[in-house]
Amino acid sequence: MLRRLIHYMGAHKTLLAVLLITMLASTVVEMLSPWPLKFIVDNVLGHHPFFGQKLDQVSPLVLLVTAALSYLILAALRGLFGFLRRRWMTEVSQKASLALRSDLYAQLQKLSLNYHERARVGDLVTRLTSDVTKLQDAFIDALSLFSVELVTVVGIIIIMFAVDWQFALLSLLVLPPLFLIHNFFRHRIRQASREVRSSEGGMASVAQEVLSSIRLVKAFGQEQREQDRFVSQSNTSVEASVRAANWEGLFSWWVEIITAVGMAIILGYGGWRVSNGDLTLGQMLLFMQYLNILYTPLRRLSRLTSIVQKAAASAERLEELFRQAPEVPEQRGAVPLAQPYGQIVFNNVWFGYNPERPVLKGINLAVNPGEIVAIMGPTGDGKSTLASLIPRFYDPLSGSITIGGTDLRQLQTQSLREQIALVPQDTILFSGTIRDNITYSRPSASESEVIEAAQAAHAHEFIMSLPQGYESHVGERGVNLSGGQRQRISIARALLKNAPILILDEPTSSVDNESEGLIRAALQKLVQGRTTIIITHRPSLSYLAHRIVVLQDGRIAWSGSRDQLQAGGILSKRFIAS
Repeated sequence: MLRRLIHYMGAHKTLLAVLLITMLASTVVEMLSPWPLKFIVDNVLGHHPFFGQKLDQVSPLVLLVTAALSYLILAALRGLFGFLRRRWMTEVSQKASLALRSDLYAQLQKLSLNYHERARVGDLVTRLTSDVTKLQDAFIDALSLFSVELVTVVGIIIIMFAVDWQFALLSLLVLPPLFLIHNFFRHRIRQASREVRSSEGGMASVAQEVLSSIRLVKAFGQEQREQDRFVSQSNTSVEASVRAANWEGLFSWWVEIITAVGMAIILGYGGWRVSNGDLTLGQMLLFMQYLNILYTPLRRLSRLTSIVQKAAASAERLEELFRQAPEVPEQRGAVPLAQPYGQIVFNNVWFGYNPERPVLKGINLAVNPGEIVAIMGPTGDGKSTLASLIPRFYDPLSGSITIGGTDLRQLQTQSLREQIALVPQDTILFSGTIRDNITYSRPSASESEVIEAAQAAHAHEFIMSLPQGYESHVGERGVNLSGGQRQRISIARALLKNAPILILDEPTSSVDNESEGLIRAALQKLVQGRTTIIITHRPSLSYLAHRIVVLQDGRIAWSGSRDQLQAGGILSKRFIAS
């Protein structure tokens, strides 16, 4: 994940170059900051030579003013460079995070339906938002520590050794125990952070699931039950967060103790050297200030370790998504669908969501161009599954499906799906306007084409009765519309796409008789001239079909025209409408 971020940052070379210059300037200013105080103590008040030059001829007031102004200028520059560094660093990291989030979102959309049906939506949203933000924050802090402060530390160590190597060597004695402590705690903090991120994802999943199904929760009076479930999941998150905080607090405490011990040793040793005349007071104060600058990033190490380990847990969760391979991959050398009006053929197709429990068993079926085929049969015997194989939402376990003689697995997925219009059983509308939802299938459609599709779907009249007409907002998941209205919008969307292959999955399953009549009239227009698969329990919709195929236990039990099946008594069997 770090390599990914560096790759994303590499796209902003100019900004990075400016940032690097600012960091170097900030480092130089940081290393010069202690010198005005040393100058005042040793060279003004102590009358020591300044780099071999005696300053007796210069007024002490001038020297004091010069030192004070130098301090102010260095402080102003330190603040300015700090501001610029933070601003540009944030811009780079934000842009890198945007690229990461965009690629992650694209990866989620590439993953097969099987993955999304197993995954928790709330957890995926948490990874896409919170986990990326954790990674971004850690990267800013880590970049700051390991660029500016690391360079500053190296520079200070060099200066300290140049001034007094014994003092410098003693100052660095705290480093080995600090690294041992860091190594001990970082694994424990990361494990605790993993638990926190996982529990937060679970909490988001519970909230998303309940809030998206609030009508059902209220209908069954299960508010308290869902409240208890959310609180239980939240408690898990709280406990994990407390464990992480315990490790972070202990680490911070040990860092403070070790750096305080180092300061105490240096203070005692420096005082002894000054009293013996081996060291000037200004040199000791210079060392103490440098030591404070040196120990500041070491103290920050405890906070940074916590941030980085949390980010590492987030990075693992993000990398897990990037490693997921689509279960329905597009083959190398896949070709566009050249014959969308060709015959659709199922050749000994076996399929199951779990390979050990097949849903479809040896399906052999040919659907001719322009033919309307109704698929009927008991619930759970594979009707919708059979239809979902045509747009290649899933691949057969064995056997093949061809269009115009070409196996679907040899086709470009986008090209295949562009030739298919789908009216699903659970009507899906997005939170936007009615126009947005109708044009979702073809965003470039003109105003007249949108109205024509809505009229054909018997939706234009109710749309125009709304205060804002086609600009009316449907609400999240179309909550502002009735079931029949939502379904007619869905049919208008399919009409506007004008695809040669049409799949209707229980298009009238959840509507009243009046809405069913309007929808049936709309479907009569929709199916004209299209190769159509209708999944239905409604006998009324079977009248639209040239042929009816009856599935039972995942196999084709009967196939024929409505008159043939009616004459054989098949349509009267109870399982047809079950």
